[in-house]
Amino acid sequence: MDQILNQLGGLVLGSVPTMVLFILLVAAYGLLVRRPLDRVLAERRARTSGAIEQARRAIAAAEAETAAYEEKAAPRQG
Repeated sequence: MDQILNQLGGLVLGSVPTMVLFILLVAAYGLLVRRPLDRVLAERRARTSGAIEQARRAIAAAEAETAAYEEKAAPRQG
C-alpha cells in the first residue's frame, strides 16, 4: 500500500508543472483572446441593432410617403 501511495504522490508531484502551465494558458487565453473577442462582438451587436433600427425607421418613412402619394393619386368619387 505504501508503494502505491508513493507512486501516486510522485505522479501528482510530477503533474504540478502541467497544472500550472494549464492555468497560465487559460489566463492568457482570457486576456489575449476572450476579452478582445467579447469587445468586438459587443460592438458588432450594437452596430447591427443600430442598423436594424435605422432600416425600420426608413421603411416606416417610405410607407408614410407611399400612403400620402396614394391618397393624393386616388381618384375622388362623389
